[in-house]
Amino acid sequence: MKDKFLHTFEFRLNLVSQALNGRSLADLGRSYRTNTRDIRMWVRRYKLYGEAGLYSSIGNRFSIEEKEKIVTHVITNKKTIFTSTSFIP
Repeated sequence: MKDKFLHTFEFRLNLVSQALNGRSLADLGRSYRTNTRDIRMWVRRYKLYGEAGLYSSIGNRFSIEEKEKIVTHVITNKKTIFTSTSFIP
């Protein structure tokens, strides 16, 4: 069974960038052996949410830097993640 979340953030961003610069989805799909529906979805999510829209929705919602900010905030304020709901990076 093919892993649904095979493509990295960097891979998705590269294809979105090329698509927004005028390269056809069909050409990108052939060149990178990727379904054009996926590329179209990444472009749409990028337009709606920016780079954050290109992260997979399972376990990868925050970048390393964002995770570090959250951990630092929790440690600094001596709160658990259950009591510290005011911080959003």
